[in-house]
Amino acid sequence: MDIYCTPQLKNELKSLLKLKSYRKHTKQLIQFLFNGNCFTGTIINGVNPPIPLVKKRINSKKELRIYYYLFENREEIYLVYVHPKTGPKGRSNISKIEQTKLLKELLHSKENKTDLSILLDNNKLRYILRKDLGCL
Repeated sequence: MDIYCTPQLKNELKSLLKLKSYRKHTKQLIQFLFNGNCFTGTIINGVNPPIPLVKKRINSKKELRIYYYLFENREEIYLVYVHPKTGPKGRSNISKIEQTKLLKELLHSKENKTDLSILLDNNKLRYILRKDLGCL
């Protein structure tokens, strides 16, 4: 499964994982992305949607949430949003309006070729512009 994200997600995730109270989630997030099963989350945008938006809990109900679009036929996931449930940046789940905004951001990112591939490099997340992947 190939893993991509929007520039917004990259910035949110980097900002979040810089904070000491959330840094502990890095290992579990990496484990889910590169060793986990992306089909284990909850689809939140209806029944049998053409492009499922999946919410995945990292650690437990009260910890981190990651949202991603699953392109099953292309074996790709696009991470679009992350947030903790508790702590200084904690918040509740995203609304339908926010879901629509996330899809627009993803489509804009893909159209402008600013979407990023996420790779694992020495147990650290590495972001590469998708359009530059052919150069590696």
